[in-house]
Amino acid sequence: MTGTPPTRPLGVDASEPPPGSVVTFVVWFAGLIAAMLALILAPPSTGLAVVSALLTCVGAGLAAAGVVRTLRENRGRRVPWLGRPPVRPRRWDYLSGTGVPVTVYGAGVFGRAVGGATTGVVLPLALGAVLVLAMTAAQARHNRRVDAA
Repeated sequence: MTGTPPTRPLGVDASEPPPGSVVTFVVWFAGLIAAMLALILAPPSTGLAVVSALLTCVGAGLAAAGVVRTLRENRGRRVPWLGRPPVRPRRWDYLSGTGVPVTVYGAGVFGRAVGGATTGVVLPLALGAVLVLAMTAAQARHNRRVDAA
């Protein structure tokens, strides 16, 4: 153990972001906003419908993966309905935090590409409600199993 160097210099605070990470975040965020605006402003077409449907599926997958990971990390512990779970190794969970918004955004663009203005509002609300109900059912099942054990 004495021959291996530490992974981080001992004088560096682990809570500080690495240099350049803020600039990288701003560049990625600006690119994401530009791509979202391009999808919103693009004229309705088959390609837009396919891209937005893929975006909706990816968002739903991210949300599901976030819920599954949270429930696995809290195996054997009850997850509260309001508040943070007992075991929370990350300050912010990117899977859960981006899954539902990406799903709703993709559904909105898909609804506008396939239908009209009404479909662009109703479809994201319906998909968002279905996704939230599925996530709530998973948590209820988890808590019921914990209570039964």
